[in-house]
Amino acid sequence: MRHVLTVCDDDVPAVRYSVVDSLVIRRETDGTILQLCPNCGAVFSNGDHECLQHSESRPLVERRTRTCDQCGERFREITDEP
Repeated sequence: MRHVLTVCDDDVPAVRYSVVDSLVIRRETDGTILQLCPNCGAVFSNGDHECLQHSESRPLVERRTRTCDQCGERFREITDEP
């Protein structure tokens, strides 16, 4: 899995994201959309979701996303980790 990094503010530690092809896992024939939460990684359908309180997972970002939603900073590849 690929990981990227963003630094939104000098006073805040860098945020490491896991990169996924898409947050949408499946579209059912009845219109149900099964997807991943970008914040906690939980699987949910059609907007029925509350983030897990103590999730240890890294936030997710779709591959096509190039900049941070919060600060507009470009994501950078993490190259110092295997």
